[in-house]
Amino acid sequence: MFTTLRAKVFAGFLLILLLLVGLGGYAIYSLASLADTTSGAVERSAEQSVANTSMYESLVRIDEAELRMLTGDTLDAGPVLAEEPAHFYYALQSAWTASTPQDSSSKLLNDIESRWDHYHSQLDYFYGLALHRPLVARKFYEDTLEREIDTLRARNLALQEMNFNAFQTAKLTAKTRAKESTLGVIFVAAIALAVGFAGSYVIAQRTIQP
Repeated sequence: MFTTLRAKVFAGFLLILLLLVGLGGYAIYSLASLADTTSGAVERSAEQSVANTSMYESLVRIDEAELRMLTGDTLDAGPVLAEEPAHFYYALQSAWTASTPQDSSSKLLNDIESRWDHYHSQLDYFYGLALHRPLVARKFYEDTLEREIDTLRARNLALQEMNFNAFQTAKLTAKTRAKESTLGVIFVAAIALAVGFAGSYVIAQRTIQP
């Protein structure tokens, strides 16, 4: 096939070109595989962490508003109790969006949502008591609402810790995959170098023949 000198020289350069293309393709594949493996998990952990922080802040604001209601500050605390639950629920839905059915956080999110629904259903009742029967409202807060909101905050902190652990796992996975990809590229490069050397030697030998 390669009978002329020009064709033999071209064959040598073509072999080197094909090896370079193969090595570059494998390197691109390794990097893309690394990104697919780790970016999704890291992204979900970050999004859920932001949502968890928003939920916790909402719970703190709701609890503060309840305490202010008990001191008679209904003018400022009332709007907070009316508006803040929507912010909490939005953050909860964001946390759900950032999770998958296979995530270990799904069970904890179910528990948080169930407890939140029960807690939220009692806020209007507490608001009415705080306006008309403050002593009964205080007892209701101490016996029921305080315990429930503390439980919600504890669950939220547990979810935050779970997300942190997931982030750490994703980081370790990324390091492992990066090491594997680096070793894979070195291995393929070594094979390409060996094939290129052998092929170039053979082509050179045939090229210089009379």
